[in-house]
Amino acid sequence: MAKMRIFEIARSIQAKNKEIKSGDLVRLLNENGFDVKGANSNIEDKEIAFLLQTFNDPKKVEKILASHNTEEVKEEKESEKKEPVKEQKTAEPVKEKTEETAKKTRMMKNVEDSKTEQVHLIMHQHLNAGGRLFGGMLMQWVDEVSGVVAMRHCGTYRVTTAAVDNLQFKEPVYEGEILVMIGYVTYVGNTSMEVEIDSYVERGDGMRYLVNRAFSVMVAVDEKERPTQIPGLIIRTEAERGRHEAAVLRRDMRKERRNAGF
Repeated sequence: MAKMRIFEIARSIQAKNKEIKSGDLVRLLNENGFDVKGANSNIEDKEIAFLLQTFNDPKKVEKILASHNTEEVKEEKESEKKEPVKEQKTAEPVKEKTEETAKKTRMMKNVEDSKTEQVHLIMHQHLNAGGRLFGGMLMQWVDEVSGVVAMRHCGTYRVTTAAVDNLQFKEPVYEGEILVMIGYVTYVGNTSMEVEIDSYVERGDGMRYLVNRAFSVMVAVDEKERPTQIPGLIIRTEAERGRHEAAVLRRDMRKERRNAGF
């Protein structure tokens, strides 16, 4: 900047039709921070002579000042162009952070958090005319267990049954025997889940025999009876992973049956 100041002074002297002499140049240099003819001088006589020749040429002075002004304008434009880029770079991480935060807000639960076991002693009022467990009674208990599992997983009593699959009676149950029902979540979507209910008859030999394996689709609703988001499911064991993969296949089959009119 001091150098440009010297050239500006040189131009003002030239405007008065005056020639810059050696003494004037030394005075200008010393006044603007250059040590000339002093103990710490780093400017040789031949350099002073060159500067003196340059200062006395108006065209050279104008050219030097013009190029300096052009560089200043160029630097200002480049700095203006860089500013919007900085704003874009700082905006992107904020968006990514917001998306990650939204994903983390959903509550997650384990299968064991909602696993339910229900035991029934089969009595006379539970039997059909043939002396076996009445199928409608088992269907009621299947729906009850599904509801309890769903309520425990969702943290609300506002759950409803959307579908029940595979009500096949593989083993008879008689009066005086014990029916054990175990229900747990196998798959979770956004507002619905699949609950598997395994029913066993426990006989005098201490063994359990599979009576029925049903799959219920449960949906959580809000105060206005509209589906609402439920907690996600954490898969921890290989057995849970296998049941989850099978549940995904059943979900796809239900969609195909629904599209076919079932």
